[in-house]
Order: sequence, then C-alpha cells, then structure tokens
Amino acid sequence: MSQAESTRVFEGLKVLDLTRIVAGPLASQTLADFGARVIKVEKPPFGDEARSYTSNYVNDVHVSPMFTSLNTGKLSVGIDLSKPEGIEVLNRLVAEADVLIHNFRPDLVRGMSLDYESVSRINKRIVYCSISGFGGEGIPRGMIAGNDGILQAYGGLMSFSGEPGGQFVRCPVPVVDWITGLNCVIAIMGALASRAVSGRGSNIETSLLEGIAGLLSNQIGQYLLNGAIPGPMGSQAPLGQPNQVFATKDGHVLVATTSDDMFQRCCKILGASKISSDPRFADSPSRFRNRPALIESFGEVVSRFTSQEIIELLEGSLVLCSPINNIEQVVQSPQILALELVQSVGFGDIALSVVGPPARFDGARRQRTSVPIVGENTDEVLMELGYDVDEIDRLRKAEVVA
Repeated sequence: MSQAESTRVFEGLKVLDLTRIVAGPLASQTLADFGARVIKVEKPPFGDEARSYTSNYVNDVHVSPMFTSLNTGKLSVGIDLSKPEGIEVLNRLVAEADVLIHNFRPDLVRGMSLDYESVSRINKRIVYCSISGFGGEGIPRGMIAGNDGILQAYGGLMSFSGEPGGQFVRCPVPVVDWITGLNCVIAIMGALASRAVSGRGSNIETSLLEGIAGLLSNQIGQYLLNGAIPGPMGSQAPLGQPNQVFATKDGHVLVATTSDDMFQRCCKILGASKISSDPRFADSPSRFRNRPALIESFGEVVSRFTSQEIIELLEGSLVLCSPINNIEQVVQSPQILALELVQSVGFGDIALSVVGPPARFDGARRQRTSVPIVGENTDEVLMELGYDVDEIDRLRKAEVVA
C-alpha cells in the first residue's frame, strides 16, 4: 500500500452527516480525513450555525475558523427537513449510506422519522450514531439541550478549573465536544468492524455528559475511592510534585517532575540540593503533602534563571518543562513546521490555512481539500440518487433543496 493509499483507509465509505457545531462535525471530519465520502446535510439558506460564528472576513467573504477547521472535504447538500419532500430526499440518502451521524433533539428525531428503528427499516446495514447533551429520551434531562460550556459546568470540570479562591473558569477549548466526537469515531469504527462480520448495522448513542464523565474518570475515581472532591489548583497538577507554572527572571515556564528520579535530577541541575535533601520532600507523597512549602522553595530557585536557561538546563536532563507559548509561537514553532500540520484549502474563491489531520499513516498526512459553501454539491448528490435536472429544479423552486 502506497503512502497516498494508506491515508484513505475509509475509501468507499459513505457518511451522512446531519450534525452541527463541533462534536458531530469533528466525528465526520475524522472519517473524511481518512477517505470517507461525507455528505453534510444543511438547512438552507444559512446551513450549520458554526458558519456564522466570529466576524472574520477574507476578501469580503465571511469565514468561521470553527466551521472551516471541521468541514473540509465534505459535500454540502441543502435540504429543508421541515418539509415532507425534504424527508423523502433524506430517506434516499439514508438508503445509500454506511454511517449516519446526527445531534438532533429526540423530539425532532421522531418528527422526521429519523429514529434508529425508522432508519434501519430503510437500511439494515447502517451504522447510526446519535449525539445528545445529557443522554437522550427517557433519561432525566434527556430532552434538555446542552453544549460544551453547559457540560463543563454540569459535568464538574468547571468546579476545579481556575485559581484557588478565584472564580470558576471555563476551558476556552471545547474539550467536551472534542472528546465526545472522538468517542463517536471509536464507536463507529467498532460498529463497522462488527458489521463486516454480521452484516448488520448498529445503534450508537452517546452524549456530551458521557464524554465529560469519561474525561474526568480519574477525578471521579478518586471521589469514589476516598470521597475526595477536587478543587481549583490553577496550573498545578495533583500528580508528581512540583508540577505547575513558575515565574522566571523574564517570564514563566511549566515544570513537571513526574517521578522521584526526575525530581532529584531537576534539583541537581538547578543547584537546589537543599530542597532535594529536605526530608519533607523525600518522595512523591511527601512532596504532595508539603506542597505549599515545596512550591515556595522551588519557585525561589527557578526565579534566579531566565526562561530560556531553565528550558535548556532541564530539557538537557530529561526533566519535563515547557515555555508558555502563545498561538503565534506555536504556529511558527520548528516542530509544527516540521510536521507540516498547517495546510491550505479552498473556500469558494479564496484560500484558507487550516490545521490538517492530526495523525499520519505510513508517514503520510492526508491533504485536506476544500470547505463547501451551503448547498454547493446539492445537484451532484441528488443526481447520484436518481433525480433528474427537472426534478431538482422543481425541488429548488419549492425551497425543498438549495
């Protein structure tokens, strides 16, 4: 298998994407990155709500980085699913699909006959994946809408984010959406492997709440073990001390000594033998118990050096450390450039830079292709379903498709 072929492991897989915003589009984007043909169904005229996020313009064209980063290489079909004829078009797409992903509320799903039982009657081989906020119909809060921020709060993450004694802080990265989207991909891949043997599809149900619960399995496990409820720790981590951001002469660095041996190497290279020989800091549990004293003493040592000096000294001794890079520094870093992670894609008549697929197969990273405008591929996809030009024109005039 050539490098180009190895990045298309899902070649021939047809994915029907009825999702919006982040979690669902991330799942279908991941499948598209490895060769799946993804048909994104959008409500005309505006499509996925994420298209309207932010106020960025390139050559007078509105651009939403959230949308463009999660919808490259997909085909956009504009269908009004509130109309019976729109549902008829959707059912023909369902009959051809291998995978269907949606994040509609359960009541909307029933109204469109888009529940698993209805869909599987049309296509018994389909792998059906539904994403909800809290777990779906029949479960408390199952009918309540949720998004990443709501689940960071409800799911507990926000309760121990931020500085001790300060306000609760929301992670600005949609971590709940991302973990949920990746959970979908894992489940879909498992279902496809099962179908290859049984010939039958599967009904996959997941939610943002299940995503955050899995993400916090360590914190939840600690509570179930000893009743400990985590509180805000700022940049600190509860494992391996010291493990947080420290001020230097000219900035800040993060130092993470994750083992007793690493702690000893760190102290030696920084000339902090007094700290390493202190019985209060003899091992990891002791350092954790005496963390305030440790942080004060260790922080005083680090403050004697510049950030670059700390990085050079500690990296040379295989001690975990990092500068606090801003996004510009990340994008321009030798590591990102060497990995060729930033790619150019088309969006109508303009070119955009986006982050490419985060994994390589056999040394090759798949090149992402263009971002569709709403309904850009409607005619192409409907013709493949058997609609002729006159039928498509009639549906467009009736505002069923766009």
